[in-house]
Amino acid sequence: MQVEIPDVIYAFITESLGKDASDVLVDAFLSTLDKGNRLKLYVKLSEEYERKAIDGETCWKALSYVFKAIAEIEGMEISSYQDYYSLADYLSFKLNNTEIIKYFLNAEKLHAEYHPRPQDKDSLRVRMDHCKKLIEVAKEYLRKSKSLPEEI
Repeated sequence: MQVEIPDVIYAFITESLGKDASDVLVDAFLSTLDKGNRLKLYVKLSEEYERKAIDGETCWKALSYVFKAIAEIEGMEISSYQDYYSLADYLSFKLNNTEIIKYFLNAEKLHAEYHPRPQDKDSLRVRMDHCKKLIEVAKEYLRKSKSLPEEI
């Protein structure tokens, strides 16, 4: 599916903001929704990216959306990479699971290193494995949450 946006808007998003245009549009759309629908779409987006996760960036996106759902439930906001780390630290403490920090530090490198330089195959495999483990921990946390809409 393709969506066309004016060149000037696309250029501003990608050049001035340095962001992916589709990510900006998705985030803008999600911000207009009520909490229940936003949570539902965070979970569905995470699942969609997880199914497509053949590279580091896609795997990171799967994690980022499940983390956004948790942050929404916990009354936290994610607007920076520090916020993702803070949520991982919070989950590590709350679940008494120090592996979460290790998983996160490796998963974050999937995103942080995606653009500047490629990763060797072994590093990528280990980081993607850790990212997927963290996604599973996060999904389990969501399943146990009483704040998700019933249809999720």
